[in-house]
Amino acid sequence: WPEATRRIVIAHETGHHERHDPLWRWFAGIACAVNWYNPLVWWMSRRLALQCEHACDASVIHQGVDARAYAKVLCDLAEDAPATVQAMAMSQRSSLESRVTRLVRQKNVSSTAGVFLMMLWIMTAALASAMLGPQNSPKEDYSPVEIQTRWSANPFPGEP
Repeated sequence: WPEATRRIVIAHETGHHERHDPLWRWFAGIACAVNWYNPLVWWMSRRLALQCEHACDASVIHQGVDARAYAKVLCDLAEDAPATVQAMAMSQRSSLESRVTRLVRQKNVSSTAGVFLMMLWIMTAALASAMLGPQNSPKEDYSPVEIQTRWSANPFPGEP
């Protein structure tokens, strides 16, 4: 492999190591073995594997590798996969298309816009909740005599 390809592969696999992906995938394998009859568990295990790959792809891009160059390396490794078994760990054919599409069509949405929209939604929900308010006030629940009795009661009756 050329030096650039080696650096990309090492950065990707280091991302798996830093995120403890093999451990999480091992837990997912155990969950699949225990719940072999449940298709939801198998689906979640596949989604976990795909999300691990997406996260490592994002970490490689975050390190300064050009997204299109990285996508080309993934495709080249998948093309050479029968010849090199090591490449299959990084670019499985089942997830290759979604990974390359995600790399090439990255949307640069500002995270501050998302935070602003979330805060706006929370504030709207809080305002609506405050406007609805409680249906009855606490004053209506207890008589003034009962309130006075409760205020004058000893909170610790067992003590002298």
